[in-house]
Amino acid sequence: MNTISITETIELPPQHLHSGYREIIKQQIMDRFTDTCTKSNGYVFNVSDDFKIESNKLSNSTSNILFRVTFDAMVLKPEIDCIIECDINMIWIHGLFASLNKLKILIPKTALTDYTFDQSLQTFVHKKTNKIFEIEQKITVKLTSVRYVKNKYDCIAKLEKI
Repeated sequence: MNTISITETIELPPQHLHSGYREIIKQQIMDRFTDTCTKSNGYVFNVSDDFKIESNKLSNSTSNILFRVTFDAMVLKPEIDCIIECDINMIWIHGLFASLNKLKILIPKTALTDYTFDQSLQTFVHKKTNKIFEIEQKITVKLTSVRYVKNKYDCIAKLEKI
């Protein structure tokens, strides 16, 4: 996860222009951006309480005031070759599903070449060491494919190390 600066426009109606207007702007930033996912920012998990008003102007179409604000946010933007530590959520014959917060990752069977699927155990078993995967086990993966669709990322990965 990284911290990035995001600059966006927040709109306030005139009745909110009083001594507490900064709290209202802060709340709008939190409501609009926390737990969201965009192609440009990735998954936004935490928004800083601190922000800077870059500029303000009157809206051309309403009587509202438009504030251009910059704030910091903790984000996870998946990219090819990104190394991620995640938790296994599901084990099935075609691979593993893992996640980190809201990011979902598929590790397909074709990326598990050192493993065979054991039908009776319902997990993959290492061919040499007999180590198995378990639900909620932490694994480190390297993203091999990343796609942004319908406000979320679909990722495919391979095991990086165990």
